Amino acid sequence: MIPTELAERYNRLLGNTACSQLIIVAGATHETGWEEAWKVWRGLEFAGCK
Repeated sequence: MIPTELAERYNRLLGNTACSQLIIVAGATHETGWEEAWKVWRGLEFAGCK
């Protein structure tokens, strides 16, 4: 989990962001809540990305 502003800047610098997705998890911080969110998101595949 990183600050939204940092993630948005990183995506802009990537250029082609077809395989990058920013997901904002309400209530999660760098220290709490992210573990539960990661359990949900870690195994998902993004369309067109491998």
